[in-house]
Amino acid sequence: MLKSILTLLAVAGFVAAPLHADTKKVADDAKKTVEKAADKVADKVKKATDDKKTAEVSESDKALQAHAEKEAAGLSAAQKEKLLTLANTGKDDELATMPGIGETKAAAIKKARPVKTVESLIMVDGIGESTFDGIVKWTKDGMPAKDAAKPEEKKDDKKPAAKKADAKPADAKADDKAAPKKTTKKAADEKAADAKTEEKPADDTGAKKTTKKTK
Repeated sequence: MLKSILTLLAVAGFVAAPLHADTKKVADDAKKTVEKAADKVADKVKKATDDKKTAEVSESDKALQAHAEKEAAGLSAAQKEKLLTLANTGKDDELATMPGIGETKAAAIKKARPVKTVESLIMVDGIGESTFDGIVKWTKDGMPAKDAAKPEEKKDDKKPAAKKADAKPADAKADDKAAPKKTTKKAADEKAADAKTEEKPADDTGAKKTTKKTK
């Protein structure tokens, strides 16, 4: 009797094991289905939110976007791709190589990632038309490093030296002005001497007159 009971229990356990496994699999499949459905719902909600934000774009933002599209039209596809790569993967010091971008604006760009289009950079906090235009021009020029501007500063430093060289003609002019003064003084002395010479004959004439009267 006991043996029969044990046999029945063994058979029941053998049958229950597959049933348990099947139940677990069904539960896992149901869980995955629910998660997928939840993800789809979340995506739809996000898309609806984004669409709403797009619809609520202000007139000033529309003007900015139109300006950005106009300016960015001059960039090639390769230049746009290079700029987007920098905006989405660049570190702070790399982002700072862009004109007008400092620590604060670099952090704003990182916060706005992923940056999907070059034109959307104009909507990043702190970046307006002037900064965006500078970035576009910088990209067109091949993204030169900021240090490349140093040689030009050295050239500017040499300009004062040219002013010193120009000072020499001024000294020469001063000498030229001084020269006439000396000539004038000399001429005055000569005139005075001539005047004295002219007075002497007058004295001689007077002496002759006196001599005649004495006789």
